[in-house]
Amino acid sequence: YDVIVVGGGPAGCMAAYAAAKENVSVLLVEKDREIVSPVRFAEAVGKDGLEKILDTEIDPGWIAATIKKFQFVAPDGTVIYPQVPMTGYVLHRKLFDFDLGALASKSGAQIVTKTSAVKLSKEEDSISGVSVRSNGKDYHIKCKIVIGADGVESRVARWAGIDTTIQMEDMETCAQMTLANLNVADDTCVFYFSQKKFPGGYGWVFPKGNNLANVGLGISGDKARSESAFSRLEEFIRTEFPEASILNKTIGGVPCGNRLPRITSDGILLVGDA
Repeated sequence: YDVIVVGGGPAGCMAAYAAAKENVSVLLVEKDREIVSPVRFAEAVGKDGLEKILDTEIDPGWIAATIKKFQFVAPDGTVIYPQVPMTGYVLHRKLFDFDLGALASKSGAQIVTKTSAVKLSKEEDSISGVSVRSNGKDYHIKCKIVIGADGVESRVARWAGIDTTIQMEDMETCAQMTLANLNVADDTCVFYFSQKKFPGGYGWVFPKGNNLANVGLGISGDKARSESAFSRLEEFIRTEFPEASILNKTIGGVPCGNRLPRITSDGILLVGDA
C-alpha cells in the first residue's frame, strides 16, 4: 500500500478518506471489532467546523440535537447564557463514525477490523511498513507512509520514536454517562464550573433529544490522585439528576495542551489525539 492508517476513529477515517481521494492505495486497520467502538466522546461539535472538514452533505440522521444556546453554571449556582453566534450539533457518534468509515471505503480505502498493529518496520531510517495481528495470524505489510491515528494512548508514535509525553495538568481525565428521564432543553448545552467539584476542568450536560443527555465531567490529570473523575461524576449525578436512569458509562483521557512540537518523521504522520 501507499498509506497504512492505524486506528479507525474519526481522525483515522478522515485521513484514509483524504488519501484515497488522491488515488493512492490505502489500508486502514482497526483493533476493535467495528469502526464505531468505543465512543469516548461527548458527541458535541460545531456546525461550521463539521462542514469545513466534510466535503459531503451533513446527514440529518447523524444529529441527535441541534444546539442554539449555551448555559454556564457558576460555582454559586448563578446561571448565565453567553451570546455565542454559532450553531452546534450533538451527534449520534456511532452512526457518524460508521458513515465516515463507509465514506473512506467508497473512496477506495480498504478497511480491516479486529486487526492490531504490533510494530513498525524501517528501511534506511524511514518507516516502511506495519506488522499486524489479525484472527490469530501475523502479517507484515509494506507501505510508503504510516498514519498513526491510534488515539491518546498511541503506540505507533512511540514505536516511531516520537515523544508524545505531555504534562499531567494538560491531560483531562474524563467520565461520562448517557442518562434517560432528564428534563433538559434539547437546544442547550450546559457547562458547570467549580474548582471544588471539577478541579482543572468542568462538567457538562449535552442533550440528545427524547429526554436523553450525555452528562459528564473532566478534571485535570494532576487532580485525579485524590478522587477519580468517575467517583466525582457519580456524586454529581446523585446531586443534580437523582431520578435519571443510566444507559451507558464511558471514561477516557483528553489531551488539552498545545499541539505536539513534532508530529511527523520519515514515513510517518500522527493525527487526532495521537
